[in-house]
Amino acid sequence: MSHQNPGPEALKSLLESVKRIAVVGLSPKPDRDSYRVARYLQERGYEVVPVYPREQTILGCAVYRSVAEIPGGVDLVNVFRRSEAIPEAVEDALRAGATRLW
Repeated sequence: MSHQNPGPEALKSLLESVKRIAVVGLSPKPDRDSYRVARYLQERGYEVVPVYPREQTILGCAVYRSVAEIPGGVDLVNVFRRSEAIPEAVEDALRAGATRLW
């Protein structure tokens, strides 16, 4: 089985169709990729919803322990976790009814 990443047009279409993005593994540390990406998304007008096991707020937003706990759902789940934690993150996103996972 072969996998091919979506091209630039598909990614552009995806990002134009979402407004509220859960960032799983959003670190409170500004030097981490998850933080930089989430801040970039906020600066572009997206609503970022942090999912992290600790902290009460990150980037000025309330933090949830799982995607399933987020009231109102999200349009996209963006995962910043180690490879061994991906299955758990996918299961959480599916429990929450997410249809888009990055």
